[in-house]
Amino acid sequence: MKLARPAVALAVGAALAFAGTAGAAAKPKPVCNLVTDKAGDATGFLVASSTPMPTDANLDILSADVASDAKKLTAVIRVAKLGADSTSPTGDIYYQNFSVGGTKYYLEALVTGTKGSYSLGDFSGTGGTRHNIEDATGKLDLAHNAVHITVPASSVGAKAGKSVIGDLDTLAQRYVNLVAVGITPTADEATSPRTYKAGALSCVKPGA
Repeated sequence: MKLARPAVALAVGAALAFAGTAGAAAKPKPVCNLVTDKAGDATGFLVASSTPMPTDANLDILSADVASDAKKLTAVIRVAKLGADSTSPTGDIYYQNFSVGGTKYYLEALVTGTKGSYSLGDFSGTGGTRHNIEDATGKLDLAHNAVHITVPASSVGAKAGKSVIGDLDTLAQRYVNLVAVGITPTADEATSPRTYKAGALSCVKPGA
């Protein structure tokens, strides 16, 4: 009996160690960088010229994510440099376009200096143009060069564990006012074939 006890203890210990390893392996990995884009390519806009302007770090998209839980949906757009843009005194605009259940939406941030205003919309305007739905909340994370935009998940019908968010298209634009007409030429755009299942673990905290 004295010889059997250590063997039993060893077997139990091995079983516990195996169970711990299996549990660790089953832990889901966060979904990160759904959209990625190379640096130094924010040269897409043309303003009264056929020659692209130099790349603008404030509009140079590097990556983007969407994340949600049962209550909130958040988009985070990361650029090379976020802050007061001396080349665009009238403002920069960032869009995260996406779809839920066949309906296309967008989250928008208009950044002037180091302040932002945020909104949610869809493409139900005349000829499929943008149509504002409601105000959103957001913040400018200057330390990490990231724009955060948040809306209630219910506003886009995103149900945790059920809805799939796709058609990810990230835009960075410069607002230009020419002869009292506002235009927003696109400096950089990044798309992704990846999708995100609402409620899945992400490197973005919904609402943050």
